[in-house]
Amino acid sequence: MLSELQEPSVAAAVSILKEISIRARYKGDDVGTIESAVFDISGRKIHLFYKRDFDHGLVLNLDDELARGPRTEPLSKIFPNPVPFETGWRIETGPYTPKAEK
Repeated sequence: MLSELQEPSVAAAVSILKEISIRARYKGDDVGTIESAVFDISGRKIHLFYKRDFDHGLVLNLDDELARGPRTEPLSKIFPNPVPFETGWRIETGPYTPKAEK
């Protein structure tokens, strides 16, 4: 895949992210990437993707974000209407531990 890329670009990086985040297995469950980012330093842009939705990314201006100062924001606030995520071992707050059956 990398050998086929002619020029580095955001689109090329996103295509790689799509390929490497398609599917993973954890303890027999299908799981996926929660968040992905492409940092275009020369273009001063940050491209964010949430829950493997590479068709509806968010582009942030790096200079604007740096000017706002240090802070933390949950991705669920930045992406208020994400696509449904795979059911399985992970929830928004971290790994899901199934309760023991009786």
